[in-house]
Amino acid sequence: PNECKKCPIFPSCGSGCRMEAKTRVGNLNSEDPYMRVDHVKEMAKIIRSLNKQIVVSLPKCVTITKFRLRKEAFGGIMALDKSQSKRVFLDPKGFDVLSQLKPNTVYELPINIDWGGLDSTDFIIGLIQRKVLLCTQK
Repeated sequence: PNECKKCPIFPSCGSGCRMEAKTRVGNLNSEDPYMRVDHVKEMAKIIRSLNKQIVVSLPKCVTITKFRLRKEAFGGIMALDKSQSKRVFLDPKGFDVLSQLKPNTVYELPINIDWGGLDSTDFIIGLIQRKVLLCTQK
């Protein structure tokens, strides 16, 4: 469901079970009928808080070697390996942010680039989760 895409726990939950939604509601894009909005919102707060603590505690991040960007009408695609089996689809703002990063470069947090209105902490967390940024302690 579209309302799930902005949720900070979306990478973990994947918006629930699509077949439960289809079977019980009749549409794959419906909310999982077992989803509890109050529970999801509470978990989202906890995860967001933990993620921000993690990012604050990491003094350095290094981008993964070899990523390529390709501009598309919807924003762009980032390929993480030569086979392009690992891809990240980006909206225009995300594409602009990643266009400013260089492979094999160590960045001190916070990364000093133009975030184009994006929440830098949430974006960095997403990059870490997708293994675009590899974080290391000093």
